[in-house]
Amino acid sequence: MRSLGITIAPLICSLVLLTCALLMAPKRVQRSMSRLLKPAVDMVDSQIACVFIPYIVAVPISPLPAGGALWVSLGVCVVGHLFTMCTAGHLAQLAASYDEASDVEWCEIESEELDADELAAKAEVKLMATPKAPVMFSKASFWSIIAVGSATIGMFMIFFGSHRHVALAPAWLCATFAVYLIAKRIPAKLQRVGFFPTLTGGVAMSLIASAAGVLSGGTCADGLRLYMSGAGSFLLWFVPVAVLGLAFRVYSQRRVLAANLAPLIVSLGCAVPMGMTFSVVLGTWVGLPGDIILSTVPKCFTTGLAVLMAGTLGADSSLVASGCVVAGTMGLAIGSFLLDVAGIKKVVARGVATGTSSHAAGTAGLASNGEDGAAAVSGVSFAVAGVYGALLLELVPWFRAMLIRVATGM
Repeated sequence: MRSLGITIAPLICSLVLLTCALLMAPKRVQRSMSRLLKPAVDMVDSQIACVFIPYIVAVPISPLPAGGALWVSLGVCVVGHLFTMCTAGHLAQLAASYDEASDVEWCEIESEELDADELAAKAEVKLMATPKAPVMFSKASFWSIIAVGSATIGMFMIFFGSHRHVALAPAWLCATFAVYLIAKRIPAKLQRVGFFPTLTGGVAMSLIASAAGVLSGGTCADGLRLYMSGAGSFLLWFVPVAVLGLAFRVYSQRRVLAANLAPLIVSLGCAVPMGMTFSVVLGTWVGLPGDIILSTVPKCFTTGLAVLMAGTLGADSSLVASGCVVAGTMGLAIGSFLLDVAGIKKVVARGVATGTSSHAAGTAGLASNGEDGAAAVSGVSFAVAGVYGALLLELVPWFRAMLIRVATGM
């Protein structure tokens, strides 16, 4: 395949193989695998957003657009998000109108037909339950104390000649965990307008690392680079775990996937490449630099896959993660309102439109508004859309080359 210009990232290949194995295995094997792996998957899934904090921390030392170009690139992300949402929603609505099964009933699976893992999957799209404050703050206090102790030990290690990023990595890791646990306590109303734990935790750690850089006699950028070379690099090793977790999301929603296969194929098959192409064309039309344009392409996909696409396109992963935050915020805060304005009424269409354009955050927004059926479809849509988008860039070299050529003019 390399002779044809086709390469597949090992992580994408592993995700596809794991998904196929889960969906095609005999039912008894599926249940055994689910019982064996589900506790670990649930534990990782509940805290996995923490590993994306370094992408937010690195934004200030990334090649940000200068002056008004920053706001123009933000506008490109917003308009591109709306285009993808409307395209996916209306195509799914059109396909569902020809399929009697693709209405409200297809997502209302009788409880006696569900096994334990499917019942858990229906609740998965709900906004993350908030633990009791004393428990959360006791955990945060624990990690804060460990962070201070680790920093003290790290300073002694630096004094005796150890590398700073290695010596201070445990302290930065503990501080990141403490900040993330505190950020999870942010009220749901604030999270709906963009104060996600990943974003707020990333901003807080960026400020802390910058202050540490200044206090140590350097600059803010020195502090950020020190964090990224130690704790940040360590946390980013767990991004593949978040990506592989999408296989279990698809598996848990396999009934929804099977019942709505035709609308999903039609809408995702067209909306994903159209949305990516639209972002590149719009960015070129408004005069953004090529690297910034390419950073807006994967904004509608879940962050774990979006940063992989950034590597394929040669875009900056931190800017891509920031674009994902913008798309997720729109879906969480005003997703249902935008769907109403766009005239997307059918349950399957609302789910596909949200999942394709706003990934997990938009899915949580649907669930919080009581649209459980649409949230179930959105949950499988954003996973499938992300895998499809990644494969499109990996397996279709002329499409990838076209995006890069239009964006860079080369």
